Amino acid sequence: MTVTRESLRQELNDLQARMKRYEEFKSNQYSETICKDDEHQWQDNQPTVYSHYGEMVMSRTCVYCGLTMNDTYTRMAAFADDQWAEFREGSEEE
Repeated sequence: MTVTRESLRQELNDLQARMKRYEEFKSNQYSETICKDDEHQWQDNQPTVYSHYGEMVMSRTCVYCGLTMNDTYTRMAAFADDQWAEFREGSEEE
């Protein structure tokens, strides 16, 4: 493979991105080994909702090792319940 100015620039950009992730890893003081399954200390992250697909992803990150666990929930059904039916015209409770 021929080395070009562009290929070196790309290598440098990749290395800088990797260094930035390494600095984040160190600043969070994550362990260099992953915790055993029963030793994680989970902290919830913001949920991500994919309303178009009826899915919600809840993720949590271990504060010790940085491992992220994602749980995906799919909406199986939706039910509407009118708590205020008694106050509406034409409701069945009149």
